[in-house]
Amino acid sequence: MGETEYALLGTTYLAPARRTAFYDFYQKQYAQTLAWLQRALDEAAVTRDHRRRSDATYKAELRRRLAQFSGTDQISLSATQVEQSPTAGGATAYQVQSAGGLLYTGLLWEPAPATSLRGVVILGGEDAHTTEQLISHYHAQGLRVIVPCLARTQHSFKDHPSRHWYYFTDDELLHLFFFVCGGSLAGLEAAELLTITQALGRNGEEALPVALHLGGRHLLSAAVAAELAPGQAGIQPYQLLVLPQTVAALDHQETDQRVNTIWNFHSDFDALTLLDLADADLLFLDGTPTPAVRRRPAVTRPQS
Repeated sequence: MGETEYALLGTTYLAPARRTAFYDFYQKQYAQTLAWLQRALDEAAVTRDHRRRSDATYKAELRRRLAQFSGTDQISLSATQVEQSPTAGGATAYQVQSAGGLLYTGLLWEPAPATSLRGVVILGGEDAHTTEQLISHYHAQGLRVIVPCLARTQHSFKDHPSRHWYYFTDDELLHLFFFVCGGSLAGLEAAELLTITQALGRNGEEALPVALHLGGRHLLSAAVAAELAPGQAGIQPYQLLVLPQTVAALDHQETDQRVNTIWNFHSDFDALTLLDLADADLLFLDGTPTPAVRRRPAVTRPQS
């Protein structure tokens, strides 16, 4: 028997019977943890509802907390350089550099020369076919369509010598790296959305209305960007926030498609808070009776 096949000093191999006991114990611990988490979320929801307010001071404090919890406040949102170059497919490749040195890339489509530029829509999603259909639809409406290069569930740079240390997909890897610094991928992506809005959301000196249509795993990023936009100098509030069926994940980040963890997120934020602070019109896309009917009374801001 080779040396590596011996149990470590002071230990023994886990017998089959003990593996079964460990599995049973793990299942019990998992169920207990899940029950505790649900109780904690319910308690946090009651606390949020009791202290919910609509005054400007309260909203400004919530935006400060979200910027801190998400890590967006660690990233410069100012665009210092914008480069664009045409591609063979008719789109324009862009590169936006932030004041902190981060480079954001993606593709954009301008309306036909004879069509007046009515506004901007920023798209993001995992379904390539649906994204292509949306690009065609929005482009035909006279909108500048922007598709940022956001992290996805893939393994890029497979041949890089350091990549073999990390099994995580691109999106989870970026999230975990930033989480060490007190941030999240949602905050990192929100900063990118705000920066490219500042750089590409204008027609000359005129600020254009901008809509966010980022479904699935990028919905939290869009909601965070929409909430923080009103407090950022030089960035207009988003005109429209498109909400797909996955909007319920804003209330339960523990059930979302990927690790979206924001430290202390549930102590202050839920879907209602995010949508209210966005200062944007909301468009619910749902094949069933739309949740807008249920949420509209709650998110309607009182008239001053």
